[in-house]
Amino acid sequence: MAFSGSLRASRKVLYLLTLTILSACAREEVLDDIESSYFEPQLVIHSLITPGDSILVNVGRSVPLGNAIEVSKVTDAVVEIANEQGQVVQLPLVHEGYRTTVYGISQQDFSIQAGATYILSVTHSQLPAGEATCTVPVNATPLTSVAYVGKSAVPDDGRLTYDVQVNWYDRGPYLHRAYFTSYYVTTNAEDGSILEQGTRYYGHDAFHGIEQNDSLFTYFYSFFSSDIYYDSDTLANGSISLGRQIEAPITYELTTYLITPDEHMARYQESQDIFARNRDALSSDSFIELYRGVIPEYSNVQGGLGVFGAYLRSEPVYLTLE
Repeated sequence: MAFSGSLRASRKVLYLLTLTILSACAREEVLDDIESSYFEPQLVIHSLITPGDSILVNVGRSVPLGNAIEVSKVTDAVVEIANEQGQVVQLPLVHEGYRTTVYGISQQDFSIQAGATYILSVTHSQLPAGEATCTVPVNATPLTSVAYVGKSAVPDDGRLTYDVQVNWYDRGPYLHRAYFTSYYVTTNAEDGSILEQGTRYYGHDAFHGIEQNDSLFTYFYSFFSSDIYYDSDTLANGSISLGRQIEAPITYELTTYLITPDEHMARYQESQDIFARNRDALSSDSFIELYRGVIPEYSNVQGGLGVFGAYLRSEPVYLTLE
């Protein structure tokens, strides 16, 4: 079931929306120039698989161009995944959200292996069937080092910024994303008691901001943290009175790893990053920002929209920050 991913520019759609805003009408030749698929409802599928994790497939339906946004979840689809050996398993509905639904299965029932190819198919009685194929990368790019390079106070803000440097040697044609989780503990400097603790999860875009020296890649990330614990009391009239400020050291246990994506995940995330940066520009006051050029829309789903991709994680690197 061979196919090829397509990179489809949505500049025409953006141009149409701009004309509608500025003139409250659209020329007929502009409408005729837009792909007919934008006017018909289609399945929208999103799934990124990796060895060890549950297989989850988000399924929804597209909102045809010109229609009002409506509930787009699909609760009665048939979702199947197959491997090269012909094993096929159907994924049951495991979560129903407001706009999309999630179908999933444990890898105890269907195993994902590095280097293997998988086929995802989604059918529905009232929508065209969607199908996509992806191949899991053979090897994960390892981290060579993760280093804490310092912290600094944010003036008049009561926060600290922590700076971390990540290094790796690139092994493949696709860019990477660096992820880390942090377990943090805030302690009372007076008696050592724990004031607050928890876990945070972060994903850092690595499609830009990477420094390259020969074959060594370096990526820096920073994050903020409060360095003051406020002990507050609520007054009877509803207002809040801040009590004394307690010096509160924070210890972070960082777990950092790299994501090595296949082509589909890499190209999808790259287009997502470009869209996010243009979306931020569109929030400005200048309508000139509407004309920033082509915004790519990547999909490798035949008969529908969305992405079916795969990735591998590197071995984690642990780091303690105080």
